Amino acid sequence: MDPAFLETLREIHARAKQGFLKQGRMFAYMHPDHEVGSQRKTFEGDERRMFNAAIPMLVVRRMHRSDLPLFNKPEEIAAYRKIYAA
Repeated sequence: MDPAFLETLREIHARAKQGFLKQGRMFAYMHPDHEVGSQRKTFEGDERRMFNAAIPMLVVRRMHRSDLPLFNKPEEIAAYRKIYAA
């Protein structure tokens, strides 16, 4: 997979993620070579490739109450709390 293309996916995700969160949506990117694990230490030691996909993709879904452990930045947590008033 072309590293420049994967970097483009990462950049799109980084620029657009907060806008989706403010709307109560989760926004992810995935591809066959996605790094192991996630940004959250909750999943530390888990060797499963959580965002591995057969083809590169950007994915949008509705935010769920159970998503709180996936956030680690204050602005992400604030967007979650705005949606769920937690």
